[in-house]
Amino acid sequence: MDTSTTGHLVPTIDPAIATDDATFGAAHLEVTDLDRSLTFWVGLIGLRLLERSGTVARLGVGAKELLVLHAVADGPARRGHTGLYHVALHLPDEPEFARILGRLIRSGHRIGPTDHTFSKAIYLSDPDGLGLELTLETPELMRVFELSDAGIRVVDVHGRERTPSDPLDIAAVMATLGDGDLAQPLPTGTRIGHLHLHVADLAVTQRFYLDLGLTPVVYAPGLGAAHVSAGGPFKHRLATNTWQGAGATPAPAGSARMRHFELVYDGPARLDAAMRHLGIEAVDGSALVRDPSGTAVRLSSRT
Repeated sequence: MDTSTTGHLVPTIDPAIATDDATFGAAHLEVTDLDRSLTFWVGLIGLRLLERSGTVARLGVGAKELLVLHAVADGPARRGHTGLYHVALHLPDEPEFARILGRLIRSGHRIGPTDHTFSKAIYLSDPDGLGLELTLETPELMRVFELSDAGIRVVDVHGRERTPSDPLDIAAVMATLGDGDLAQPLPTGTRIGHLHLHVADLAVTQRFYLDLGLTPVVYAPGLGAAHVSAGGPFKHRLATNTWQGAGATPAPAGSARMRHFELVYDGPARLDAAMRHLGIEAVDGSALVRDPSGTAVRLSSRT
């Protein structure tokens, strides 16, 4: 395993996705009760219901699809398995991040507001126990990120030592919301910015995603964690961990889980390169593959 990215990183200030080699399409989630899930994802989180047909609901912002819910599960998410840790919806600016933060606080829903320096985050779970992170990327606030098996060191742009997960300054965030309106849905520009997966073998899974054309960021087997980006030197796009145990098996059928996620390359050449690494061919411009831990990924490209 190439661990050359372990160590001292100086991130480039680039919170946009314009230079990403790949972005995420929709994440497909298997849930138990569609009405209950829509109350959470639409009524509380603020996604728009784009279409509902039988046991399937498509959700997004504007006309962009972000989540597809399949009401086929018999029970909640189960611990001890590979698969989704959390899906992260990235907000386009701090006032919109403040709006959803305020709405969640007002609702009384259990949340974990966290300041990672390179991002601000709100952690919570849906009614089936599937993880969600609401994220505001702030790489311009970080000067140094050092990761090794011994731990993580973070220094902000003011030279202050930070922990990897400081408490979020809720008052400062809420002060950016000028209109005080907590009812507005998630805005256009909200996107799936990253995914975090439980995996069975960190090294083997890391190699799989590097073969798909993603870029190594940090690799720390001692911490059971690795991150890759989609072209930027410090863009948190796909994280993996072995925190459910090395050799964990995929979440069983019938439990709430992620069915698959979509990875969309910025052009056919990158998709073709990934197909060559996998030794398969795309059909009608896409291919459904599984990573070594059993998580399904649909690969496609923008034309």
